[in-house]
Amino acid sequence: MIFYFSGTGNSRWVAQELADLTGDTAVSIADIVKSGSCPEIAQGQPIGIVFPVYAWLPPEIVSDFAANLPADTGSYRWAVCTCGDEAGRAMDSLTEKLRLSSAWSLQMPNNYILSFNTDPAETVRAKVKGAKQRLPRIAQDILDKKEVWDVHAGSFAGLKSSLIGPAFNRFARSDRSFHAEASCTGCGLCQEVCPADNIELRNGKPVWLGGCLKCLACIHRCPERAIEYGKATRGKGRYYFSDKLLD
Repeated sequence: MIFYFSGTGNSRWVAQELADLTGDTAVSIADIVKSGSCPEIAQGQPIGIVFPVYAWLPPEIVSDFAANLPADTGSYRWAVCTCGDEAGRAMDSLTEKLRLSSAWSLQMPNNYILSFNTDPAETVRAKVKGAKQRLPRIAQDILDKKEVWDVHAGSFAGLKSSLIGPAFNRFARSDRSFHAEASCTGCGLCQEVCPADNIELRNGKPVWLGGCLKCLACIHRCPERAIEYGKATRGKGRYYFSDKLLD
């Protein structure tokens, strides 16, 4: 069973690719949390987790989910994290919740436009191409149940994960600055794609409810580019994984 969390589609694509390559099934963690029901996991069944790195840590929804998985020390358990550049100590943090046999980090296009801009188009395609080439090797290691730790932590990893990560979760997850511009058509796609059920439409406009994960799916998926976060996202690109990137 492969469990994944994804906002802009990077980790979902990786999970689905690995599921296809290993003959496994990919299941959304957000869907499980919303339904309150997790698929049954057989004794000794391998478990994989695929997630994006948020401020050099796993998203809290991923950490909480991992902590509640069965404590079966005899099964092969692995994780893949997607990141724009480096993973910090995200995998070490996840291991505190769930023992891992193997772990990989996978570079994918940047999408956290509250602090940075999106990658140039050529960089986006290069990262996706590189990931596509690596995934069969990762899948084979998973099938062989190899113990691998291939994670690019980057510089000052411990400092970033121990200071910036917790600060992000405590102070930077406010959704008060999200708003829809006049170009919003009230299509409701932002509400539909929000993995936290944190958006509802009122009078045809989105309203954020205070439980944001900061995945930015709402901003990146808006077909009118009508959603902004204060002034931080104005003039910046938008990104969502599409199969067109594989062409």
